[in-house]
Formats: sequence, structure tokens, C-alpha cells
Amino acid sequence: MHGVVTTSLLPVRAEPKEQSELVDQYLFGEPYRVLGEKGRWTRVESLIGGHPGWADSKLVVPLDHHVGEYLDNARFSASLIQTAGSPTGEIWLPAGSLIPFYANQMFYLNGKQYRFLGNFFDKGDIPTAVYELLNQFLGTVYLWGGKTLMGIDCSGLTQVIYRTVGIMLPRNSSQQATVGKEVPLEDSQVGDLAFFSKEPDSDRITHVGIILRRGRIIHASGTVHLSGLDNTGIFELDNPGQYTHYLKFVKRIIEI
Repeated sequence: MHGVVTTSLLPVRAEPKEQSELVDQYLFGEPYRVLGEKGRWTRVESLIGGHPGWADSKLVVPLDHHVGEYLDNARFSASLIQTAGSPTGEIWLPAGSLIPFYANQMFYLNGKQYRFLGNFFDKGDIPTAVYELLNQFLGTVYLWGGKTLMGIDCSGLTQVIYRTVGIMLPRNSSQQATVGKEVPLEDSQVGDLAFFSKEPDSDRITHVGIILRRGRIIHASGTVHLSGLDNTGIFELDNPGQYTHYLKFVKRIIEI
């Protein structure tokens, strides 16, 4: 069985209980596979790169389209947050929400019609996504498992930005590090992804950010903010001698 998110987001937890760690947020329109049930919880796995986990069964809604057809007719909202109106009211859609069967400012999900006046980016247009959307996330607080303006983690930020141009990244930084083409830092371009370890002698990827320009990176750590970047790693602009993350490599993601 396949389901779809019909609320602004679907919280996904590590264990089937409300007190459990948040591991992801599936966004509006995101399709997922139903893997099983335990009590009032349902095990789910996103079909477009989300972390598997447990969702409240009350929020699990079957998808009434064939998954292939649904994804073939999908676009992704490039508005930081935007309402979609329907005869039964409005719903807030965060950036990266999936907008299916869109035409003439309308779209349809599970037989329900919505009016949507938000923005879209051209497929693969990473520079536009960085300059027009990424900067709007500045100041957003870090939230483990988060993927919206109200709280986001480092790999959630990169995933959402790339999703708005039709590129589906895996959910975690260590997974994202396995895709794309490695490029030298000195040859990096706007939108390239830089991957880091917490310790200088470790090869374990624990962090990712988006290169803005030579020597500057935007990433989620405490908040989404601009930091300095060199061949050693990330440093805060007011403390250039102190590194917070250590650079392992840079990747260019063209298409997955």
C-alpha cells in the first residue's frame, strides 16, 4: 500500500510512540510506502528520499493514484511557505511540498481540488534555488529531523533546496555524500554540497552545507547561517581561527 501526506507535514519518529525522537518530516504531497502497523502507529518509508520511521496512523492516508503516474505529474513548491485553498479551507505548504497534477493555478490530490499561487523553479536550476530560496531560511533554528521554516537540520535543508528543482537527495548527510561528482573546493560553484566530519582525523560524515560563493557556506548548525569555508573546514566569520566542522570533500549534484 502507498500513502500520501495530506497535512502540511507528517512527523516521522524513530519508535512507535509520541515521546520518540523525530527522524524526519514528510512534506505535503509526499508519497510513501506503508511497511506495517504496531498499535496506533504505522511504519512508513518515503518514496522520494525520506527517512523510514513511525507515523501516527490517524494521519496515514492511502494514495488514490498509481505511484508512477503521480510522480510523473509532480512539481515541487519553491515558496518558503504558501497556502493552498480548497472548498474545505486552506492549508499551509512548506517549501519542497509536492504539487501533483498542476495546471492554471490548480492542482488535485486524492480527488480534492486546491488553488495554489506559489512559485516553482526550473528543473536543475540550483543557483536560482540558492539565491531566491536558501537565503530565506537564514535564521531558522536547527531541529533534528526538521525540514521547514519552523526548524530544520543540515541535511533537511540541502534536501529541500534540491527538491525544489526536481533533484531527490537522500535524507541524511552520510547518504547524500554518496551521490554526485567530487570537485576540488577551489573549483566549487554556487549550490555545490560540502561534507564534513566533527573531528579532523575522522572520515565519518556528520554535516553538510551549501556553498554560496568562494569561501562562504550556508548550513544549519544552531541556526541556518552564513559561515566561512576553506580547505580545513567551517569557521565562523567573527572567529576565523576556530573550526567547527572539518571538510572531507565537495560534491556537485547534477541529477540523480
